Amino acid sequence: MDSLVGLFRDGGVSMLALLSTDCSCCSLWVPAMLLGLLLRRGIGRRIAQVVSVLLLIGTMLPLGVGIAGWQAGVVATDNAVGIVDPEYAEELRAVGHAEAEIPLRFGVSSTLGLLLISVLPALLAFRPEPVVEDEEAAESSA
Repeated sequence: MDSLVGLFRDGGVSMLALLSTDCSCCSLWVPAMLLGLLLRRGIGRRIAQVVSVLLLIGTMLPLGVGIAGWQAGVVATDNAVGIVDPEYAEELRAVGHAEAEIPLRFGVSSTLGLLLISVLPALLAFRPEPVVEDEEAAESSA
């Protein structure tokens, strides 16, 4: 657990943005799951489908935040390398780029994890509608 806290500390501010996007996607998962399970006809079915699609689109947010955090880390490292003694520039660049990759790796892994759990509500929302016979058709055939 100590190393995970260290990664969040080394990853910078973008790690907090990653955590908040992960939490927001996870908070949408339960309603999407319930809507997909309970609403199977009419407008309720469309609402469940819209929520599940929004959830699938939202799973890409951590990837975007991870890329933005990586890019911010690379820019900050390059700015720091520009003002440091050239003797230490390569070492600083290596350490800076390694720390800049932390948000990118977390963004990719959380996107893959969220995508795996977001497929289930989408499958439930887009399953075929149940076939319900009209009462008149059932009476006439009887």
